[in-house]
Amino acid sequence: MSHLKAAFAPGAVAPVAKTYLAIVEGAPAWSSRRIALPLGLAGEHAVRIRVSVLDAAHPAARPAATRVRVLGRRRDAEGNAFALVACILETGRQHQIRAHLNAVGHPVVGD
Repeated sequence: MSHLKAAFAPGAVAPVAKTYLAIVEGAPAWSSRRIALPLGLAGEHAVRIRVSVLDAAHPAARPAATRVRVLGRRRDAEGNAFALVACILETGRQHQIRAHLNAVGHPVVGD
């Protein structure tokens, strides 16, 4: 059990790779991509995160990167497109996956 716990610890020699699945709106034209956009607070709201500019005017913005791969594309009965994507975080920022997917035009369904 201690080996498993150590694998999840920050700076682990052989860290556990975590893949997150999401259903997004639209059918991405790409099959995989890396989204590297800085993230920061959206106004005064401490829980709302958005893609931000990383500059002196936005000192709280932090670098963030997500690797995304499309696993499947489908349409519902009304013809709306959706896709199942796998996301691997290179950084671990608050709401990173949802902010990055929204920024590239494919928000998480129901978000």
